[in-house]
Amino acid sequence: MFVSFFADANAWVSLLLSNHLTGLIVKSQFSSQIPLKIKFIFLWIFCPYFFNLSASNAAGTKKGQQIMQKLAKILLIMILTTHGAFAKDLSWQNLNDQTVKLYLQGKFTDATQTAIKALKIAEENFDPNDLNIAKSLNNLALLYKTQGKLDLAKPLYTRALSIREKSQGLSHPDLVAILNNLAELEKAQCKYTDAESLYNRALAIRQKSLNQNDPKIALSLNNLAGLYLAQNQYDKAEPLYQQALEIYQKSLDPNNPALAQTLNNLATLYQTQGCFDKAEPLYNRAIDISQKNLGNGHPATASFMNNLAALYEKQGKYSQAQNIFEQVLKIRKKNLSSDNPDIAQSLNNLASVYQKSGNLKQAEKFYTDALTVLEKTFDSNDTHLLIILQNMAQCCKKNGNIQKAEKLQLRIKQIKSS
Repeated sequence: MFVSFFADANAWVSLLLSNHLTGLIVKSQFSSQIPLKIKFIFLWIFCPYFFNLSASNAAGTKKGQQIMQKLAKILLIMILTTHGAFAKDLSWQNLNDQTVKLYLQGKFTDATQTAIKALKIAEENFDPNDLNIAKSLNNLALLYKTQGKLDLAKPLYTRALSIREKSQGLSHPDLVAILNNLAELEKAQCKYTDAESLYNRALAIRQKSLNQNDPKIALSLNNLAGLYLAQNQYDKAEPLYQQALEIYQKSLDPNNPALAQTLNNLATLYQTQGCFDKAEPLYNRAIDISQKNLGNGHPATASFMNNLAALYEKQGKYSQAQNIFEQVLKIRKKNLSSDNPDIAQSLNNLASVYQKSGNLKQAEKFYTDALTVLEKTFDSNDTHLLIILQNMAQCCKKNGNIQKAEKLQLRIKQIKSS
């Protein structure tokens, strides 16, 4: 089964606590647009003078007409160049906003193409160390990471971080988003030491610049705890989750979605340890908070529900698990594109329940559907396909479909060796 687990780089909580959405940075800054601002100051100062001069020279003295002609030329140049610069910035911002919209809709291919266009415009029209270029690099990198193209994502993140360090210094709070995204990338590649260093740097920046009970610090603690959980270092992860929970309870409303995320993460830790009695009430509380704030059909609510269903599956409560998994699949199909990996996750989870319940024919069908979805997003030899291929091979073998099982095992072997 798959368990949904959010972190700073790709969590709905990011929308609530910072100016970037699921790791995507959406706001424009005129970091290298000082000349543009000067043009407007010039226009603001001299336009009234120009028109006053025009009125005072209605009689048409030769000297006054010459001055008016010169000012008119200067003003025309300023207006035209200012309009052009604004048009370019507006075009970049529109593409950036469209990238975020497509990302949220789960249309990763379209979002990637739009992000590439935004980056091209940024590189053609902004200074090399402009923060808008860093934002475009970050957004494109996140999209590549989401699609499993980690080798394409890393150099973009690294370049974005370098631009921000040059423009803003080594400890600016705006570095945190990219540090977290880069850490998530290292974590996905099991480079845990590098990921830990990046998460700790992000945490240190927030602790230095924010109040000790600021929710963003809790978010960083969550990220670091998630890294330790991925390494089964439960003794390190649990106190960080507890500390994050304490900060949220002090600083946020009891029904804030950020609190739901931490409850979900702590429940996941307990579930991994086999402490089901501790995990279940935390999942239920997270679901309740999410339903009240985001609604029954929100993807974040679906992820919490998915985890509760996975808990029931582990306990052998297949009927309860199947019912919730079906609700999750319905929510995701309504909100996400047909090739979104979360839909594949839901199909795989339902297949797993059917398999354990003895309905092997239905299980094989859902595994096949899950694989079809993933193959739309990832390459045929991508490691993201391994879990479903392994589950499907086992199911086919149990169902007596030995030939198909052998073909799947051969494909698994090829992916692992590639």
